[in-house]
Amino acid sequence: MQPSYCVKENKPCVGWVQTYFSDCLCNLNDNISFTFGFISLICWGVAEIPQIITNFRAKSSHGVSIVFLLTWVAGLVNLCHFIN
Repeated sequence: MQPSYCVKENKPCVGWVQTYFSDCLCNLNDNISFTFGFISLICWGVAEIPQIITNFRAKSSHGVSIVFLLTWVAGLVNLCHFIN
């Protein structure tokens, strides 16, 4: 795969970000935005682990809040909207 370049900054994109996320980080604002978004994604994933463990041990999803599910769906719809 040929590396992409940021035209305005005249520099190559960050390789691993381009490979795994198909995105080009061209300047400091892009780097900051991507970093905070990635940290947010990791924190969200880690925050769900206790709920998953509790539900698995109880063999029930009774503890899952409807508000959580609606928020999760809204986030996924929003994410899919921006990806496309």
